[in-house]
Amino acid sequence: MQTVTQDFTDKTRSSLRHLDWNCLISFRKQFDENITFFTIGESLIGGTDIIKGDSSVIQEWEKYDYEDYSSRVLSIEYTRESDPPVGAISLAYADIVLDNSDDIFTISNTSSPLYGYIANSRPVRLYVGYEDTENIQVFVGMTEGLPVIDEKNKTARFHCIDFFRKIDTTLLTESVMLTNQRTDEAIQSILTSVGLLTSQSILDTGSVIIPFLYYPKGTRVGTALREIAEAELGGIYMDENGIIRFENRTNWNQNSEVWSFNPSNVLDMTSPDVTRVINSVEVFSNTRAVEANQKIFSSNGALTFSDNTNIIPPNSSKEVFVNFQDADGDLPVTSSATPLAGILSDSGFDSNTQSDGSGSSMNANVSITSVDLFATSAKYVFTNNSATNSAYITRLDVWGTPAKVQDNIYVIVQDQTSIEAYEEQPHKVENNYIQDYSAANSIAQRIISDRSEIDDQRTITVKGVPQLQIGDIIRYSDSKSNETYFVTRINGILNRDGFRQTLVVTKRTIVDYFTVGISSIGGVAQIAP
Repeated sequence: MQTVTQDFTDKTRSSLRHLDWNCLISFRKQFDENITFFTIGESLIGGTDIIKGDSSVIQEWEKYDYEDYSSRVLSIEYTRESDPPVGAISLAYADIVLDNSDDIFTISNTSSPLYGYIANSRPVRLYVGYEDTENIQVFVGMTEGLPVIDEKNKTARFHCIDFFRKIDTTLLTESVMLTNQRTDEAIQSILTSVGLLTSQSILDTGSVIIPFLYYPKGTRVGTALREIAEAELGGIYMDENGIIRFENRTNWNQNSEVWSFNPSNVLDMTSPDVTRVINSVEVFSNTRAVEANQKIFSSNGALTFSDNTNIIPPNSSKEVFVNFQDADGDLPVTSSATPLAGILSDSGFDSNTQSDGSGSSMNANVSITSVDLFATSAKYVFTNNSATNSAYITRLDVWGTPAKVQDNIYVIVQDQTSIEAYEEQPHKVENNYIQDYSAANSIAQRIISDRSEIDDQRTITVKGVPQLQIGDIIRYSDSKSNETYFVTRINGILNRDGFRQTLVVTKRTIVDYFTVGISSIGGVAQIAP
Protein backbone atom coordinates (compact mmCIF):
# COMPACT_ATOMS: atom_id res chain seq x y z
CA MET A 1 0.00 0.00 0.00
CA GLN A 2 1.24 3.48 -0.83
CA THR A 3 2.30 5.52 2.16
CA VAL A 4 -0.21 8.28 2.93
CA THR A 5 -1.03 10.55 5.86
CA GLN A 6 -3.50 9.62 8.56
CA ASP A 7 -5.76 12.38 7.26
CA PHE A 8 -5.79 10.70 3.83
CA THR A 9 -6.61 7.35 5.43
CA ASP A 10 -9.42 8.89 7.47
CA LYS A 11 -10.93 10.50 4.39
CA THR A 12 -10.71 7.20 2.49
CA ARG A 13 -12.74 5.55 5.25
CA SER A 14 -15.26 8.37 5.49
CA SER A 15 -18.83 7.73 4.37
CA LEU A 16 -18.91 11.17 2.68
CA ARG A 17 -15.88 11.88 0.52
CA HIS A 18 -15.06 15.01 -1.45
CA LEU A 19 -12.96 13.61 -4.25
CA ASP A 20 -10.14 15.40 -6.00
CA TRP A 21 -7.92 14.44 -8.94
CA ASN A 22 -5.18 15.64 -11.24
CA CYS A 23 -4.60 14.87 -14.89
CA LEU A 24 -1.24 16.14 -16.13
CA ILE A 25 -0.18 15.74 -19.77
CA SER A 26 2.90 17.01 -21.58
CA PHE A 27 1.75 17.40 -25.17
CA ARG A 28 4.74 19.57 -26.07
CA LYS A 29 7.26 17.26 -24.32
CA GLN A 30 9.38 20.21 -23.26
CA PHE A 31 12.11 19.45 -20.76
CA ASP A 32 15.54 20.43 -19.49
CA GLU A 33 17.68 20.71 -22.61
CA ASN A 34 20.79 19.73 -20.63
CA ILE A 35 19.43 16.22 -20.02
CA THR A 36 18.48 13.88 -22.84
CA PHE A 37 16.44 10.71 -22.72
CA PHE A 38 17.49 7.21 -23.53
CA THR A 39 15.90 5.98 -26.75
CA ILE A 40 15.89 2.22 -27.28
CA GLY A 41 17.88 1.38 -30.39
CA GLU A 42 19.44 4.86 -30.65
CA SER A 43 21.08 5.92 -27.41
CA LEU A 44 24.38 4.56 -26.15
CA ILE A 45 24.22 2.18 -23.19
CA GLY A 46 26.25 3.75 -20.40
CA GLY A 47 25.91 7.19 -22.02
CA THR A 48 24.28 10.30 -20.58
CA ASP A 49 20.75 9.50 -21.78
CA ILE A 50 18.46 8.10 -19.08
CA ILE A 51 15.01 6.56 -18.80
CA LYS A 52 14.20 6.81 -15.12
CA GLY A 53 15.58 6.50 -11.65
CA ASP A 54 14.86 6.34 -7.96
CA SER A 55 15.14 9.35 -5.67
CA SER A 56 18.82 9.78 -6.61
CA VAL A 57 18.12 9.91 -10.36
CA ILE A 58 15.83 12.30 -12.19
CA GLN A 59 12.90 10.37 -13.60
CA GLU A 60 11.98 10.91 -17.23
CA TRP A 61 8.43 12.04 -16.60
CA GLU A 62 9.49 14.46 -13.87
CA LYS A 63 11.61 16.40 -16.35
CA TYR A 64 8.72 17.31 -18.63
CA ASP A 65 6.76 20.51 -18.45
CA TYR A 66 3.22 19.26 -17.76
CA GLU A 67 -0.02 21.12 -18.24
CA ASP A 68 -2.94 20.52 -15.91
CA TYR A 69 -6.11 19.27 -17.61
CA SER A 70 -7.87 18.27 -14.39
CA SER A 71 -10.79 20.64 -15.01
CA ARG A 72 -11.53 18.86 -18.30
CA VAL A 73 -11.69 15.37 -16.80
CA LEU A 74 -14.99 13.56 -17.37
CA SER A 75 -13.66 10.16 -16.35
CA ILE A 76 -10.44 8.39 -15.44
CA GLU A 77 -10.09 4.63 -15.58
CA TYR A 78 -6.87 2.82 -14.77
CA THR A 79 -6.03 -0.86 -14.51
CA ARG A 80 -3.05 -2.55 -12.94
CA GLU A 81 -2.86 -6.33 -13.17
CA SER A 82 -0.46 -9.22 -12.71
CA ASP A 83 -0.15 -12.18 -15.06
CA PRO A 84 -2.28 -15.08 -13.85
CA PRO A 85 -1.75 -17.43 -12.21
CA VAL A 86 1.85 -16.83 -11.06
CA GLY A 87 1.93 -13.04 -11.45
CA ALA A 88 5.52 -12.85 -12.72
CA ILE A 89 4.94 -9.47 -14.37
CA SER A 90 2.45 -6.67 -13.80
CA LEU A 91 1.44 -4.00 -16.30
CA ALA A 92 -0.82 -0.96 -16.20
CA TYR A 93 -2.91 1.06 -18.61
CA ALA A 94 -5.40 3.91 -18.37
CA ASP A 95 -8.18 5.63 -20.32
CA ILE A 96 -8.95 9.33 -19.86
CA VAL A 97 -12.03 11.07 -21.23
CA LEU A 98 -11.63 14.85 -21.47
CA ASP A 99 -14.03 17.63 -22.36
CA ASN A 100 -13.38 18.70 -25.96
CA SER A 101 -16.14 21.30 -26.32
CA ASP A 102 -13.67 23.80 -27.80
CA ASP A 103 -11.98 21.20 -30.04
CA ILE A 104 -8.64 21.74 -28.30
CA PHE A 105 -7.78 18.04 -28.75
CA THR A 106 -9.04 17.81 -32.35
CA ILE A 107 -5.95 17.23 -34.46
CA SER A 108 -7.23 19.14 -37.49
CA ASN A 109 -8.09 22.26 -35.45
CA THR A 110 -5.38 24.71 -36.56
CA SER A 111 -6.51 27.30 -34.01
CA SER A 112 -5.94 24.94 -31.07
CA PRO A 113 -2.94 25.85 -28.87
CA LEU A 114 -2.05 22.15 -29.09
CA TYR A 115 -2.09 22.04 -32.89
CA GLY A 116 0.87 19.96 -34.04
CA TYR A 117 1.53 18.56 -30.56
CA ILE A 118 -1.16 15.91 -30.23
CA ALA A 119 0.74 12.77 -31.12
CA ASN A 120 1.66 9.33 -29.85
CA SER A 121 3.68 8.85 -26.64
CA ARG A 122 2.79 12.03 -24.75
CA PRO A 123 3.75 11.69 -21.03
CA VAL A 124 0.78 11.39 -18.62
CA ARG A 125 0.47 11.45 -14.82
CA LEU A 126 -2.79 10.71 -12.99
CA TYR A 127 -3.60 11.39 -9.33
CA VAL A 128 -6.58 10.64 -7.10
CA GLY A 129 -7.31 11.99 -3.64
CA TYR A 130 -9.55 14.26 -1.63
CA GLU A 131 -10.14 17.97 -1.19
CA ASP A 132 -7.94 19.65 1.41
CA THR A 133 -5.40 16.84 1.41
CA GLU A 134 -2.76 15.43 -0.94
CA ASN A 135 -3.56 13.52 -4.11
CA ILE A 136 -1.50 10.39 -4.73
CA GLN A 137 -0.24 9.22 -8.09
CA VAL A 138 -2.04 6.15 -9.39
CA PHE A 139 -0.58 6.02 -12.91
CA VAL A 140 2.40 7.31 -14.87
CA GLY A 141 2.95 6.52 -18.51
CA MET A 142 2.32 7.79 -22.01
CA THR A 143 -0.50 8.09 -24.49
CA GLU A 144 -0.74 5.30 -27.04
CA GLY A 145 -1.87 6.34 -30.48
CA LEU A 146 -4.09 9.35 -31.13
CA PRO A 147 -7.18 10.41 -29.16
CA VAL A 148 -10.60 9.12 -30.14
CA ILE A 149 -12.76 12.17 -30.79
CA ASP A 150 -16.51 11.94 -30.15
CA GLU A 151 -17.99 14.83 -32.12
CA LYS A 152 -21.51 14.26 -30.82
CA ASN A 153 -20.58 14.37 -27.14
CA LYS A 154 -17.56 16.64 -27.68
CA THR A 155 -15.13 14.43 -25.83
CA ALA A 156 -11.61 13.13 -26.43
CA ARG A 157 -10.58 9.73 -25.13
CA PHE A 158 -6.87 9.01 -24.59
CA HIS A 159 -5.61 5.47 -24.10
CA CYS A 160 -2.40 5.32 -22.07
CA ILE A 161 0.17 2.66 -21.22
CA ASP A 162 2.72 2.66 -18.44
CA PHE A 163 6.39 2.96 -19.36
CA PHE A 164 6.94 -0.68 -18.46
CA ARG A 165 4.71 -1.75 -21.36
CA LYS A 166 7.16 0.02 -23.68
CA ILE A 167 10.00 -2.02 -22.20
CA ASP A 168 7.84 -5.17 -22.22
CA THR A 169 7.30 -5.06 -26.00
CA THR A 170 10.86 -4.03 -26.90
CA LEU A 171 12.95 -6.62 -28.77
CA LEU A 172 16.52 -7.42 -27.74
CA THR A 173 18.90 -5.92 -30.29
CA GLU A 174 21.70 -8.26 -29.19
CA SER A 175 21.63 -11.74 -27.69
CA VAL A 176 22.01 -12.08 -23.92
CA MET A 177 24.05 -14.96 -22.51
CA LEU A 178 24.73 -15.25 -18.77
CA THR A 179 26.21 -17.88 -16.47
CA ASN A 180 25.63 -18.43 -12.74
CA GLN A 181 23.42 -15.39 -12.22
CA ARG A 182 20.90 -14.79 -9.44
CA THR A 183 17.47 -13.91 -10.73
CA ASP A 184 17.85 -10.25 -9.76
CA GLU A 185 21.25 -10.08 -11.51
CA ALA A 186 19.76 -11.64 -14.64
CA ILE A 187 16.86 -9.18 -14.58
CA GLN A 188 19.28 -6.28 -14.22
CA SER A 189 21.25 -7.54 -17.21
CA ILE A 190 18.08 -7.61 -19.32
CA LEU A 191 17.12 -4.10 -18.17
CA THR A 192 20.65 -2.86 -18.87
CA SER A 193 20.42 -4.25 -22.39
CA VAL A 194 17.55 -1.84 -23.09
CA GLY A 195 19.21 1.15 -21.50
CA LEU A 196 18.47 1.18 -17.78
CA LEU A 197 21.33 1.61 -15.34
CA THR A 198 21.65 -0.35 -12.10
CA SER A 199 20.65 2.74 -10.14
CA GLN A 200 17.38 3.04 -12.03
CA SER A 201 15.47 0.13 -10.51
CA ILE A 202 14.89 -1.46 -7.11
CA LEU A 203 15.41 -5.21 -7.15
CA ASP A 204 15.07 -7.68 -4.27
CA THR A 205 17.92 -10.14 -3.89
CA GLY A 206 16.92 -13.25 -5.81
CA SER A 207 16.74 -16.65 -4.19
CA VAL A 208 17.53 -18.70 -7.33
CA ILE A 209 20.83 -18.97 -9.20
CA ILE A 210 20.49 -19.76 -12.91
CA PRO A 211 23.56 -21.69 -14.18
CA PHE A 212 22.98 -20.67 -17.78
CA LEU A 213 20.64 -18.15 -19.36
CA TYR A 214 20.36 -17.34 -23.04
CA TYR A 215 18.03 -15.16 -25.07
CA PRO A 216 18.72 -14.65 -28.79
CA LYS A 217 18.53 -11.33 -30.57
CA GLY A 218 14.91 -10.46 -31.31
CA THR A 219 13.50 -11.93 -28.09
CA ARG A 220 10.79 -9.79 -26.54
CA VAL A 221 12.11 -8.24 -23.33
CA GLY A 222 8.86 -9.01 -21.52
CA THR A 223 9.25 -12.71 -22.33
CA ALA A 224 12.70 -12.77 -20.75
CA LEU A 225 11.64 -10.86 -17.64
CA ARG A 226 8.57 -13.06 -17.13
CA GLU A 227 10.53 -16.30 -17.32
CA ILE A 228 13.28 -15.14 -14.98
CA ALA A 229 10.82 -13.86 -12.37
CA GLU A 230 8.59 -16.93 -12.71
CA ALA A 231 11.59 -19.22 -12.10
CA GLU A 232 11.55 -18.20 -8.46
CA LEU A 233 7.87 -17.22 -8.02
CA GLY A 234 8.84 -13.57 -8.00
CA GLY A 235 7.34 -10.58 -9.76
CA ILE A 236 8.53 -7.54 -11.71
CA TYR A 237 6.56 -4.38 -12.38
CA MET A 238 6.60 -0.58 -12.50
CA ASP A 239 4.82 0.90 -9.52
CA GLU A 240 2.42 3.86 -9.40
CA ASN A 241 5.33 6.28 -9.07
CA GLY A 242 7.22 4.87 -12.02
CA ILE A 243 9.84 2.80 -10.21
CA ILE A 244 10.73 -0.59 -11.73
CA ARG A 245 10.74 -3.18 -8.94
CA PHE A 246 11.51 -6.86 -8.67
CA GLU A 247 10.05 -8.70 -5.68
CA ASN A 248 11.46 -12.11 -4.83
CA ARG A 249 9.45 -15.19 -3.84
CA THR A 250 9.23 -14.22 -0.17
CA ASN A 251 8.18 -10.60 -0.66
CA TRP A 252 4.41 -11.04 -0.68
CA ASN A 253 4.70 -13.46 2.22
CA GLN A 254 5.99 -10.59 4.34
CA ASN A 255 2.93 -8.44 3.70
CA SER A 256 0.37 -7.82 6.42
CA GLU A 257 -3.29 -6.92 6.18
CA VAL A 258 -3.75 -3.30 5.09
CA TRP A 259 -7.49 -2.81 4.52
CA SER A 260 -10.76 -4.47 5.39
CA PHE A 261 -13.95 -4.65 3.37
CA ASN A 262 -17.45 -5.57 4.43
CA PRO A 263 -20.98 -4.95 3.14
CA SER A 264 -20.74 -1.28 4.17
CA ASN A 265 -17.97 -0.48 1.67
CA VAL A 266 -18.47 -3.24 -0.92
CA LEU A 267 -20.70 -2.33 -3.85
CA ASP A 268 -20.81 -5.73 -5.54
CA MET A 269 -19.27 -9.20 -5.40
CA THR A 270 -19.42 -11.72 -8.21
CA SER A 271 -20.34 -15.32 -7.62
CA PRO A 272 -17.42 -17.78 -7.65
CA ASP A 273 -16.45 -18.73 -11.21
CA VAL A 274 -15.45 -22.32 -12.02
CA THR A 275 -13.44 -21.14 -15.06
CA ARG A 276 -10.90 -19.62 -12.68
CA VAL A 277 -10.23 -22.90 -10.94
CA ILE A 278 -6.87 -24.59 -11.60
CA ASN A 279 -6.56 -28.05 -10.11
CA SER A 280 -3.97 -29.72 -12.34
CA VAL A 281 -0.58 -28.11 -13.00
CA GLU A 282 2.20 -29.44 -15.22
CA VAL A 283 5.67 -27.88 -15.05
CA PHE A 284 8.30 -28.48 -17.76
CA SER A 285 11.93 -27.35 -17.75
CA ASN A 286 15.03 -28.30 -19.73
CA THR A 287 17.83 -26.93 -17.56
CA ARG A 288 21.21 -26.14 -19.07
CA ALA A 289 24.69 -25.67 -17.63
CA VAL A 290 28.04 -24.86 -19.21
CA GLU A 291 30.28 -27.91 -19.60
CA ALA A 292 34.05 -28.30 -20.03
CA ASN A 293 35.80 -27.71 -23.36
CA GLN A 294 34.79 -30.41 -25.84
CA LYS A 295 34.18 -31.01 -29.54
CA ILE A 296 31.01 -29.20 -30.61
CA PHE A 297 31.27 -29.47 -34.39
CA SER A 298 32.99 -31.79 -36.88
CA SER A 299 32.70 -31.45 -40.64
CA ASN A 300 31.74 -34.36 -42.88
CA GLY A 301 33.88 -34.15 -45.99
CA ALA A 302 35.06 -30.95 -47.66
CA LEU A 303 33.48 -27.76 -46.38
CA THR A 304 30.94 -25.95 -48.52
CA PHE A 305 31.33 -22.18 -48.29
CA SER A 306 28.67 -19.47 -48.36
CA ASP A 307 28.94 -19.17 -52.15
CA ASN A 308 27.99 -22.88 -52.45
CA THR A 309 31.47 -23.88 -53.62
CA ASN A 310 34.03 -25.92 -51.69
CA ILE A 311 37.25 -24.55 -53.17
CA ILE A 312 39.41 -21.55 -52.19
CA PRO A 313 41.33 -20.20 -55.22
CA PRO A 314 44.90 -18.87 -54.79
CA ASN A 315 45.21 -15.59 -52.90
CA SER A 316 41.51 -15.70 -51.98
CA SER A 317 39.26 -15.91 -48.95
CA LYS A 318 35.99 -17.75 -48.38
CA GLU A 319 33.55 -17.72 -45.45
CA VAL A 320 31.58 -20.53 -43.90
CA PHE A 321 28.83 -20.56 -41.26
CA VAL A 322 28.82 -23.41 -38.76
CA ASN A 323 25.74 -24.28 -36.66
CA PHE A 324 26.17 -25.87 -33.26
CA GLN A 325 23.53 -28.49 -32.51
CA ASP A 326 22.96 -31.62 -30.48
CA ALA A 327 20.06 -33.96 -29.76
CA ASP A 328 18.20 -31.11 -28.01
CA GLY A 329 18.43 -28.76 -31.00
CA ASP A 330 20.43 -25.53 -31.20
CA LEU A 331 23.41 -25.66 -28.82
CA PRO A 332 24.47 -22.40 -27.12
CA VAL A 333 28.24 -22.05 -26.77
CA THR A 334 29.90 -19.61 -24.38
CA SER A 335 33.44 -19.78 -25.81
CA SER A 336 35.42 -21.45 -28.60
CA ALA A 337 39.06 -21.35 -29.66
CA THR A 338 39.96 -20.32 -33.20
CA PRO A 339 40.69 -23.48 -35.24
CA LEU A 340 44.36 -23.82 -36.22
CA ALA A 341 45.81 -25.78 -39.14
CA GLY A 342 46.78 -29.35 -38.27
CA ILE A 343 45.48 -29.31 -34.67
CA LEU A 344 43.71 -32.55 -33.74
CA SER A 345 42.99 -32.41 -29.99
CA ASP A 346 41.27 -28.99 -30.01
CA SER A 347 39.78 -26.62 -32.58
CA GLY A 348 41.63 -27.38 -35.80
CA PHE A 349 41.35 -28.01 -39.53
CA ASP A 350 43.17 -29.59 -42.46
CA SER A 351 43.40 -28.24 -46.00
CA ASN A 352 44.47 -30.04 -49.14
CA THR A 353 44.80 -29.61 -52.88
CA GLN A 354 42.19 -32.36 -53.35
CA SER A 355 38.68 -32.44 -51.86
CA ASP A 356 39.12 -36.01 -50.59
CA GLY A 357 42.45 -35.20 -48.90
CA SER A 358 44.48 -37.34 -51.30
CA GLY A 359 46.56 -34.44 -52.65
CA SER A 360 49.19 -32.25 -51.05
CA SER A 361 48.62 -30.60 -47.67
CA MET A 362 47.88 -26.87 -47.79
CA ASN A 363 48.07 -26.38 -44.02
CA ALA A 364 51.09 -24.10 -44.35
CA ASN A 365 49.22 -21.80 -46.75
CA VAL A 366 45.69 -21.66 -45.31
CA SER A 367 44.58 -19.97 -42.09
CA ILE A 368 41.44 -18.62 -40.46
CA THR A 369 41.68 -14.86 -40.61
CA SER A 370 38.35 -13.91 -39.06
CA VAL A 371 36.00 -15.44 -36.50
CA ASP A 372 32.55 -14.27 -35.40
CA LEU A 373 31.11 -16.41 -32.62
CA PHE A 374 27.35 -16.22 -32.22
CA ALA A 375 25.56 -18.06 -29.45
CA THR A 376 24.58 -21.13 -31.49
CA SER A 377 26.74 -20.65 -34.57
CA ALA A 378 29.99 -19.17 -35.82
CA LYS A 379 31.35 -17.62 -39.01
CA TYR A 380 34.88 -18.48 -40.10
CA VAL A 381 36.82 -16.79 -42.91
CA PHE A 382 39.48 -19.04 -44.48
CA THR A 383 42.30 -17.38 -46.45
CA ASN A 384 44.48 -19.21 -49.00
CA ASN A 385 47.82 -17.39 -49.22
CA SER A 386 49.21 -19.65 -51.94
CA ALA A 387 49.91 -17.88 -55.21
CA THR A 388 49.44 -21.02 -57.31
CA ASN A 389 47.34 -23.74 -55.65
CA SER A 390 43.66 -23.87 -54.80
CA ALA A 391 42.68 -25.38 -51.46
CA TYR A 392 39.90 -27.48 -49.98
CA ILE A 393 39.08 -27.63 -46.26
CA THR A 394 38.91 -31.38 -45.74
CA ARG A 395 38.40 -31.33 -41.97
CA LEU A 396 37.08 -28.77 -39.49
CA ASP A 397 36.75 -29.56 -35.80
CA VAL A 398 35.43 -26.91 -33.45
CA TRP A 399 35.86 -27.24 -29.70
CA GLY A 400 34.18 -25.02 -27.15
CA THR A 401 32.28 -24.80 -23.88
CA PRO A 402 28.67 -25.70 -24.64
CA ALA A 403 25.64 -25.14 -22.42
CA LYS A 404 24.03 -28.55 -22.64
CA VAL A 405 20.72 -29.71 -21.26
CA GLN A 406 21.37 -31.27 -17.86
CA ASP A 407 17.90 -32.41 -16.90
CA ASN A 408 14.44 -32.72 -18.40
CA ILE A 409 12.22 -31.75 -15.49
CA TYR A 410 8.57 -32.71 -15.47
CA VAL A 411 6.27 -32.30 -12.49
CA ILE A 412 2.52 -32.68 -12.28
CA VAL A 413 0.54 -31.71 -9.19
CA GLN A 414 -3.20 -32.31 -8.93
CA ASP A 415 -5.90 -31.70 -6.39
CA GLN A 416 -8.11 -34.77 -6.73
CA THR A 417 -10.85 -33.38 -4.50
CA SER A 418 -11.09 -30.30 -6.69
CA ILE A 419 -11.02 -32.39 -9.87
CA GLU A 420 -13.91 -34.48 -8.62
CA ALA A 421 -15.86 -31.35 -7.77
CA TYR A 422 -15.16 -29.20 -10.85
CA GLU A 423 -13.62 -31.60 -13.41
CA GLU A 424 -9.99 -31.22 -14.41
CA GLN A 425 -8.99 -27.59 -14.99
CA PRO A 426 -5.36 -27.76 -16.21
CA HIS A 427 -2.56 -25.24 -16.45
CA LYS A 428 0.87 -25.72 -18.03
CA VAL A 429 4.13 -23.94 -17.09
CA GLU A 430 7.06 -24.21 -19.51
CA ASN A 431 10.16 -22.42 -18.24
CA ASN A 432 13.72 -23.63 -18.75
CA TYR A 433 15.04 -21.53 -15.87
CA ILE A 434 13.20 -23.55 -13.23
CA GLN A 435 16.28 -25.30 -11.91
CA ASP A 436 15.16 -28.48 -10.15
CA TYR A 437 12.23 -30.69 -9.22
CA SER A 438 11.80 -28.94 -5.88
CA ALA A 439 11.41 -25.54 -7.54
CA ALA A 440 9.03 -26.98 -10.15
CA ASN A 441 7.00 -28.62 -7.41
CA SER A 442 6.88 -25.35 -5.43
CA ILE A 443 5.47 -23.48 -8.41
CA ALA A 444 2.85 -26.16 -9.09
CA GLN A 445 1.89 -26.39 -5.42
CA ARG A 446 1.57 -22.60 -5.14
CA ILE A 447 -0.77 -22.42 -8.13
CA ILE A 448 -2.87 -25.33 -6.81
CA SER A 449 -3.00 -23.75 -3.36
CA ASP A 450 -4.11 -20.42 -4.82
CA ARG A 451 -6.61 -21.66 -7.38
CA SER A 452 -7.99 -25.17 -6.74
CA GLU A 453 -11.13 -24.09 -4.88
CA ILE A 454 -13.98 -22.19 -6.47
CA ASP A 455 -13.79 -19.41 -3.87
CA ASP A 456 -10.00 -18.98 -4.09
CA GLN A 457 -10.53 -16.01 -6.39
CA ARG A 458 -13.21 -13.36 -6.12
CA THR A 459 -14.06 -10.15 -7.92
CA ILE A 460 -15.34 -7.39 -5.67
CA THR A 461 -16.33 -3.82 -6.47
CA VAL A 462 -15.59 -1.45 -3.61
CA LYS A 463 -15.53 2.19 -2.64
CA GLY A 464 -12.18 3.20 -4.07
CA VAL A 465 -9.05 3.05 -1.95
CA PRO A 466 -6.51 5.09 -3.98
CA GLN A 467 -3.49 3.88 -1.99
CA LEU A 468 -4.20 0.16 -2.60
CA GLN A 469 -1.55 -1.72 -4.60
CA ILE A 470 -1.07 -5.10 -6.28
CA GLY A 471 0.15 -7.58 -3.66
CA ASP A 472 -1.63 -5.92 -0.73
CA ILE A 473 -3.51 -8.15 1.68
CA ILE A 474 -7.13 -7.22 2.28
CA ARG A 475 -9.79 -8.82 4.42
CA TYR A 476 -13.38 -9.41 3.42
CA SER A 477 -15.89 -10.29 6.08
CA ASP A 478 -19.64 -10.67 6.23
CA SER A 479 -22.10 -12.89 8.06
CA LYS A 480 -20.87 -15.95 6.16
CA SER A 481 -17.13 -15.49 5.75
CA ASN A 482 -14.05 -13.81 7.15
CA GLU A 483 -11.09 -14.31 4.78
CA THR A 484 -7.88 -12.58 3.74
CA TYR A 485 -6.86 -12.22 0.09
CA PHE A 486 -4.03 -10.85 -2.02
CA VAL A 487 -4.96 -8.14 -4.53
CA THR A 488 -3.94 -9.31 -8.02
CA ARG A 489 -5.81 -6.79 -10.18
CA ILE A 490 -7.06 -3.23 -9.62
CA ASN A 491 -9.44 -1.43 -11.95
CA GLY A 492 -10.18 2.08 -10.70
CA ILE A 493 -12.90 4.29 -12.18
CA LEU A 494 -13.37 7.96 -11.31
CA ASN A 495 -16.38 9.68 -12.87
CA ARG A 496 -19.57 11.54 -12.00
CA ASP A 497 -20.70 8.56 -9.92
CA GLY A 498 -17.66 8.80 -7.64
CA PHE A 499 -14.57 6.66 -7.29
CA ARG A 500 -14.83 2.89 -7.20
CA GLN A 501 -12.49 -0.01 -7.76
CA THR A 502 -13.08 -3.51 -9.04
CA LEU A 503 -10.57 -5.83 -7.41
CA VAL A 504 -9.60 -9.36 -8.34
CA VAL A 505 -8.40 -10.96 -5.12
CA THR A 506 -6.78 -14.33 -4.53
CA LYS A 507 -6.85 -16.37 -1.36
CA ARG A 508 -3.37 -17.47 -0.37
CA THR A 509 -1.83 -19.38 2.49
CA ILE A 510 1.29 -17.51 3.51
CA VAL A 511 4.29 -19.83 3.87
CA ASP A 512 7.80 -18.62 4.66
CA TYR A 513 9.84 -20.86 2.36
CA PHE A 514 13.43 -21.67 3.17
CA THR A 515 15.92 -19.77 1.02
CA VAL A 516 19.51 -20.99 0.76
CA GLY A 517 21.90 -18.32 2.01
CA ILE A 518 19.09 -16.30 3.59
CA SER A 519 17.06 -18.49 5.94
CA SER A 520 18.52 -20.00 9.11
CA ILE A 521 18.91 -23.75 9.45
CA GLY A 522 16.57 -24.81 12.25
CA GLY A 523 14.51 -21.63 11.90
CA VAL A 524 10.80 -21.28 11.20
CA ALA A 525 11.13 -21.22 7.40
CA GLN A 526 9.98 -24.35 5.59
CA ILE A 527 11.71 -26.19 2.80
CA ALA A 528 9.65 -25.42 -0.31
CA PRO A 529 7.21 -28.23 -1.16
